[in-house]
Amino acid sequence: MPDVGLLELLIVFLIGAFWIAVVGLIIYGAIAFGRRRRPAVPRDATAVDPAVDDLRSMYARGEIDEVEFEHRRSLLQGR
Repeated sequence: MPDVGLLELLIVFLIGAFWIAVVGLIIYGAIAFGRRRRPAVPRDATAVDPAVDDLRSMYARGEIDEVEFEHRRSLLQGR
């Protein structure tokens, strides 16, 4: 078995650490790029729910009263 010195082991370690860092940066960049390209999901689902918006419009026009509005909204939101 050949005699491996401390300098050779250090060089092998540094080369391995370099490539691990390169691969890690590539993976990190891909994840960051994917997160930036994904559209943001609104936290309040009722703000974009067209059924609840229609229900609010009906309430605003006076077609339904407050009790009916709350009942239908709770059914739509699954509460």
